[in-house]
Order: sequence, then structure tokens, then C-alpha cells
Amino acid sequence: MNAKQSNTPFLLKLAVMLAAMCLVFPAPAGSDWAKDWRKLGSATVTFSKDRDEIRCAGKGFVRQIVVEVRKTAVNFDDMNVHLVNGTVLDVPLRAVVRAGERSRVIDLPGEARLIKKIVFRYRSVGGGDKGRAQVVVWGNKP
Repeated sequence: MNAKQSNTPFLLKLAVMLAAMCLVFPAPAGSDWAKDWRKLGSATVTFSKDRDEIRCAGKGFVRQIVVEVRKTAVNFDDMNVHLVNGTVLDVPLRAVVRAGERSRVIDLPGEARLIKKIVFRYRSVGGGDKGRAQVVVWGNKP
């Protein structure tokens, strides 16, 4: 056996390990992700119903939001963003967000807003982690 053949199992294991790390630790969307975005809240989605909400009160002003999904994909229909001042913004999300991915950046109209809660309407995509997904909402600081 030559040196090239003996390194093949090691290189294969290294490649698999690096690929797994990329799945577990996805690259942030943009270089300022950690600096400009903060977690507003999260919820475990069980698909036993078609509606869930995430309370966001006390998280400060935001201009944009992003929805991140973990564990299994979620087919979002729409969401209502309830502001502290009583206004409700209807956001037609209409997207399948796969596990480990984020939705598009959603601009909130007007100046920076204080969000009270976000109500999601969704459907399952099928398969996944025992029918559960983790939905995390991120807000962009003004």
C-alpha cells in the first residue's frame, strides 16, 4: 500500500467532519449578522396546529426581521406582526424555510418598531425531527 492510499480514509473522515461542521455552524448571512441582529424570541412548532406565536415584548426597536428555522423545514403561509402601539402588520411570508436556513429579510414599514408578538400560520413540509421545528425570530437594530 502506498502513502496516497493510506491517507484516503483519513481525508474522507476529515471531509465528512468539515461538512458536518458547516451544517451545524452555518455561516452568518452577511459579515455584520452578530453585530446588527438580536434574537427576539423563539418557539417550538409541533405541527399539531397551524398557528403559533412568539412574544417579543421588551426586546427593543427593530427595522427588519428574519425568521430562522432549526431541526425541520416549515412551510410558512403568513405572519402578523403585532406592535406595542396596537398596529398589526400582515406579512405574506409564503415560503418554505428549510432547517438551518433563514427567510428573506422583512422590512417593517415606517420608523423602527417595538414588537409585542408575532403570530405565524404554517404547514408541515413532511418528515423531519419527530414533527418539531424550532422557529427563531431575529430583529435588526436601528
